[in-house]
Amino acid sequence: MPPMVARPPDPGRHSAAHFAVNRFIREENTLYEAWVDIDADIEAINRGDGAYDAATRRVIVNGRTYGIHEDGATYPISGPGLIPVDRATTKALRILKQNGGLTGATQRRFAAEPSITREVQEAALRLWQMITSTREGDAP
Repeated sequence: MPPMVARPPDPGRHSAAHFAVNRFIREENTLYEAWVDIDADIEAINRGDGAYDAATRRVIVNGRTYGIHEDGATYPISGPGLIPVDRATTKALRILKQNGGLTGATQRRFAAEPSITREVQEAALRLWQMITSTREGDAP
């Protein structure tokens, strides 16, 4: 069990459905899908369920791995419903969100960013489609 009370991940940084466009883009990040019951995972961590590794400050609960900052804030790392994204994919997702999807403005911005390759665009579009369908009530 972690030596502090675990708190949920920041939804603006880690929730696919509530991803904030005004955040610093990290080299690596992990988003969680809308169906993941983050609150249940945090409650389980705080009950002492799961496997906690004090050396890495990571805990595995309900098949998902979370890191825990010194202040108790958690962040998702891997597992069912957790989607790792790199800096380029995050940048492309931000552009999609700022422009309301795949618009002419989005395509121009993609073309102007060398890090946003065709593969990155496809990954960001898959995430964007998941996010927008979740907002419309089509969550799995």
